[in-house]
Amino acid sequence: MIQQPSSSHFSFIKDGILYIKRSKMAKILLIIILIKFLIFYGLLKGFLYPRYLKPKWESEQHRIESVTHDLIQPLNTISYD
Repeated sequence: MIQQPSSSHFSFIKDGILYIKRSKMAKILLIIILIKFLIFYGLLKGFLYPRYLKPKWESEQHRIESVTHDLIQPLNTISYD
């Protein structure tokens, strides 16, 4: 008999889910991972990222002028003669 290749992928996932349901240690580790994810994603996104993503321009025109100035400004190159 020829086995279908797609069934092996489903059995791998199914076996993993059954292992997590049966194993107390796997449940504890999964809970720890979820708590860490919530802490890092929720707290860091909520408290730290808005400071970095806060717009530093007062208007669209001010943003255009700032970007244009940064693009036109020549690079400071250092030459070691």
